[in-house]
Amino acid sequence: MHRLFEGEGVTVSRLIQQRRVEACGRELKRRSRVAPTISAVARRWGFPSPAHFSRTFKAVYGVTPREWATGSGGAGDDPAPTGWDGAVR
Repeated sequence: MHRLFEGEGVTVSRLIQQRRVEACGRELKRRSRVAPTISAVARRWGFPSPAHFSRTFKAVYGVTPREWATGSGGAGDDPAPTGWDGAVR
């Protein structure tokens, strides 16, 4: 797998993390009677803590998960990342 990604400019682990954050973004945007908590979404997608998830999410989307979920951060309906640079710590 790693050899396949050598020329892509992204590592396998970064791509997996990006896909997980994108799935979280879609889940947080869902409008339903019982919306999941941010902590529940983070746990479901394997983030070790809500703080780690929030930092990772903000690095990708430029807004916090709460801002994303409520729409107050200026995020549109499309959960495509706007600032993914792979520099999440």
